[in-house]
Amino acid sequence: MREIAKMAEVTKPTIYYYFKDKENLFEAIIKDELSELLRSVEEKISIGKNVEEKILGFAQGYLGYFKSRREIASVILAELLGFVEGKKVIARDYLRLIMEKAKNIFAETKWSLSEVEVENLTLSWVGYLNMVILNSLMLKKDWSVEEVTGTLKTFLNFLIQHRLI
Repeated sequence: MREIAKMAEVTKPTIYYYFKDKENLFEAIIKDELSELLRSVEEKISIGKNVEEKILGFAQGYLGYFKSRREIASVILAELLGFVEGKKVIARDYLRLIMEKAKNIFAETKWSLSEVEVENLTLSWVGYLNMVILNSLMLKKDWSVEEVTGTLKTFLNFLIQHRLI
């Protein structure tokens, strides 16, 4: 806490005034970052005029958040994946909200997709995005949001041409 206070240029008692302990501070940071991730996704979705633009916007918001915050990306992903002991409830609520955003977009398609199909498309979509981020973090593979979005656009066009969405 002393190091945090020094970096924040405040006294240690000031930090304890707002946060009872390190875990409480960590939880506040995670909540703030996950809220920012959700805002990033929502902002990009809102620009889209159709399903394709919205789902690509989802990917851009999601990937753009993690690309711009590489330092905290591994902590956030560990939290989202449940690797940080005792903090799973925080991430679960945000992950549920983020997944709902993608589900709602896939549910908008003009093809009658079952609930299971919408769920599986959502898991595949978000799973791919997470693998791009994990690949970057673990294997030090660089990527650009535009490059990944281009690949996703090709995939979406395949699904649309084959009347899957």
